[in-house]
Amino acid sequence: MITHGPLPSTMAAVQLTGTGGPEKLVYRTDIPLPVPQANAVLIKVGAAGLNRTDVNTRLGWYGEGEEGVGWSGALKFPLIQGADVCGRIVGVGSRRLAHRLGERVVVQPCLVSLRRK
Repeated sequence: MITHGPLPSTMAAVQLTGTGGPEKLVYRTDIPLPVPQANAVLIKVGAAGLNRTDVNTRLGWYGEGEEGVGWSGALKFPLIQGADVCGRIVGVGSRRLAHRLGERVVVQPCLVSLRRK
């Protein structure tokens, strides 16, 4: 991972531990910092939103099953929800993306780029 400077080894996050009520949301400060893949970036989140998909996933609307399984088996708990975020790029997975370090960004999780490089 390429960064402008040192990053912490852990981060704070709210983890969803399974389907159910709000008791299934656990705030933790010891989550290992993710390392972006070659074509990805690491964002320090400045603000996050909560959408109905986040709530419905917690409630189990997208798939019934044993504890730890949702979205018809596609999700494995614990997980960190939230794709509605904005922040700054603090790490990149390749030199090709290094020029983006420090850039302010908004995540658009439902959009797929059709550009080819």
